[in-house]
Amino acid sequence: GLIGVGVCAPGRCDVFHVDSCGEGRVCSPQGCVPVGQLSVGGTCTLQSDCGASLACVQAYPDRAICLPRCDPHVAWDPQTSHPPCHSRCPGGAHHITDGTAVCLP
Repeated sequence: GLIGVGVCAPGRCDVFHVDSCGEGRVCSPQGCVPVGQLSVGGTCTLQSDCGASLACVQAYPDRAICLPRCDPHVAWDPQTSHPPCHSRCPGGAHHITDGTAVCLP
């Protein structure tokens, strides 16, 4: 795998594949966590607060919210299931520490 990208290291789940952790669980940088109920824009404190394919990100000085995750390393490609940021994020993307990115609100 491509060490440093974050999603390809051995033994890690894939944050872009909703089912990579099995039923009721979702991939986070820390591994598989229970999937949350919050949708885009919901105020979160933990990754496990957010629904599948969302990341809990400190988007404002006083709170973190759930934002859609995208892959800053891929161009648009109908063959990949990793959603590329430039086509998914009309408001721009913000890189986060796990090597992926989220779409800004």
